[in-house]
Amino acid sequence: MKKTAIKALFAVLAGALILFGLLPVQKASAAYDYYTKSTKNYNGVTYQKFWAQDATLSSLANDSMYLWNSSNNTGIVTNMNLQNTTNRLSSIMDFVRTNVDFGQYVAARTFNDGKADAAAFESNWGCSEIRCPPYFSQIPYHYQRAVIAHEIGHGLGLMHNNDWGKDGSIMYDRPGSGSIIGPQARDMKGVRYLYGGY
Repeated sequence: MKKTAIKALFAVLAGALILFGLLPVQKASAAYDYYTKSTKNYNGVTYQKFWAQDATLSSLANDSMYLWNSSNNTGIVTNMNLQNTTNRLSSIMDFVRTNVDFGQYVAARTFNDGKADAAAFESNWGCSEIRCPPYFSQIPYHYQRAVIAHEIGHGLGLMHNNDWGKDGSIMYDRPGSGSIIGPQARDMKGVRYLYGGY
């Protein structure tokens, strides 16, 4: 009986200390591996094509897509296999240049069936277009690669993920601010959730 009374006394004391701000509240944090609205490209990602407007974008897209296709040494295997094509009509993901300025800190934007931002994830889509503004070519190559890999993630159906910091997910909302240039295990789990794999 004494142990129960002592526990009750400590509970009352702790409650009073929390109430008066003398003891911090322990909050459970819920960090998710990936964020998605479960919408995706309805063509899937197996044996599909991507297209780039010019040789420079094609090289960047090839490098970044390789990291997504190969799971970037994460050990998370997906059904993803997108290959470069010169036939834009057969592509489910296009990389293009635009004269539109998206504003400060926006190096590229993804449009799923012509929709951007939250609207891009409202329903499944058939083609994503990753648009790079004029200043994209002026940023460092490392940053360009991270941005393209990040935008591919949006084209696949992944949303921003800031739970793990700048080196925990390529879907961090400021790609290139950390040291990673490709998808991490958390990102690949999101692709596996959307499109299958093991």
